[in-house]
Amino acid sequence: MGDSSLNAFGFSLLSSGSKANSTLITDSECGFLIDAGLSCRRTEQRLLELGYSIDELAGIVLTHEHSDHVVGLKTIIKKYRPDIFTTSKTAEACDILDYDKLCCVSSSETFSIGNFSLDTFPVWHDAAEPIGMVVSKGEYRLGYCTDTGRVCENMKSRLKDLSALVIESNHDLGLLGEAPYPDRLKNRIAGDFGHLGNLAAADLLRGMAKEDERLQFIIAAHISENSNTPVIALQELEQAWAASGGWKDSKFFAATAAAATPFFQIRSALGSTVSSASSSQTLLEDDGAIDLEGSESNVGANSKMREIA
Repeated sequence: MGDSSLNAFGFSLLSSGSKANSTLITDSECGFLIDAGLSCRRTEQRLLELGYSIDELAGIVLTHEHSDHVVGLKTIIKKYRPDIFTTSKTAEACDILDYDKLCCVSSSETFSIGNFSLDTFPVWHDAAEPIGMVVSKGEYRLGYCTDTGRVCENMKSRLKDLSALVIESNHDLGLLGEAPYPDRLKNRIAGDFGHLGNLAAADLLRGMAKEDERLQFIIAAHISENSNTPVIALQELEQAWAASGGWKDSKFFAATAAAATPFFQIRSALGSTVSSASSSQTLLEDDGAIDLEGSESNVGANSKMREIA
């Protein structure tokens, strides 16, 4: 699958932000997506840039039904018929309960996709049954936690002993206050069932700094275009990590919707590599980068309105 020379555990955020979210997880034998928030065509393009195709993948895991996470789902299902892994309530909200390759999981369950083990946990978000997860293979563990208004003790207990972390760093409170949103939406974004801001993400890292001292990659994800910047998000996270004694060799990146992140390869407890045509740590957004393909925009009764954050 893909480039067989790649390490046993790699990942790339194909897109992340308010527009579209999708992440590739892979080893040399098996790969899958977390979410399908890019159009089918854009998903194909970004996978191809990394040397993969959708029909090689073992399936798609859906975190929740908001359209920036599932806008390409119906077309991908029609064209490629992948296995879909998600909770029954999310499947219902996406109108795919009758899909014959649907694998329903609970919001607190461990299951396998190929060589990977996925340990799901509930998150705090205004969706039917949203989940985060830890994806593991042997000693390698990737924590994936976005679209949550807070991080509770249960979530913290799951996000331990990680090799890499994808953590939501959605908004800066000052910029959110100045954003062109109605107060109702600002309150929703900053609320317990909205999105994790820079300060809350930084607070999580402070608690992890001493316990996960070999955390190789920390990826700031779901960064808002209107109430945050990649530079601000990274600054908050890096400062919190350094001030709390985090491992000095940990690498920080900001994921956006403009392009896929570099391909992060976890090699061992003490080593890792990053493969990319670009060496930049921050991939700045381009408002014209996402083609949503209007025919894919209506994914279910509860996801007709794109999420704004």
